[in-house]
Amino acid sequence: MALTDGSLSASCRYFPEDIPGMMGMQLSTVADTDAERFFAPFETFDNVGSLDNLGDRTEVVAYGAVDTPNHFIEIRTLDGDRGLHLFYAYRDGGSGMPEIEGPAAATLLTTAMKRLPDEVTITNGAPQGRCAGIDLDHATEAVGRQLVMARSVESGGDALNCHFGGDGASLDISLVTDPAAAKGRAVAPDQVTHSDLGDGARIVIAEGGALSARINLGDHVLVIDASYGEDSDTVTEPRPAHVELVRAIVDGIGTP
Repeated sequence: MALTDGSLSASCRYFPEDIPGMMGMQLSTVADTDAERFFAPFETFDNVGSLDNLGDRTEVVAYGAVDTPNHFIEIRTLDGDRGLHLFYAYRDGGSGMPEIEGPAAATLLTTAMKRLPDEVTITNGAPQGRCAGIDLDHATEAVGRQLVMARSVESGGDALNCHFGGDGASLDISLVTDPAAAKGRAVAPDQVTHSDLGDGARIVIAEGGALSARINLGDHVLVIDASYGEDSDTVTEPRPAHVELVRAIVDGIGTP
């Protein structure tokens, strides 16, 4: 995907079985970057630490989501103009990814750095499998940007994650089939905003101007998130194009 600072990023994501797009680990390679741009996202944190003997500069931060059992660890390391960003998410209670601490996360990043080519070239991806059924022309109209980059992840349990990005905008789609995860993300009857989508859907504009949609599909839940880059402050409520985008995704993905 294209980052808002002009850099290009290619990511590998790892998830618990049948829960792609949710709590897991993401390892991103950033090409043609520099320290000012690469470490800028950490400037909002007060508890940034540093690690020695890893690249030219390495910083780490750990935090949790307020009033939730969710925990996150992020490590950024820069070597020349190549950056590696590790994002690791886990939750209390033992479901999903195992709990991890900074030193273990640093070991993962050290291994990745050793395998990283001296020169990194990132090219556009293409949607595969059921992700190829998404109408990108429709999506581009809804988010106001051309989505030229893609990533597809499908599990053996029919779950999937489709990511599309371009010019600061992005569209992320996850079909959750794991029973416990789907139950936790299902739309309650009193939260349904569009009863004609699937078995009931909730479509809202989240803080920051991002589209957030959850659609009940039998025992599964379809989760859709779209961001609008620099135009996010102009989006305050779902527009007809957004609802039609959700409808097109439901039709394109379908149920397993």
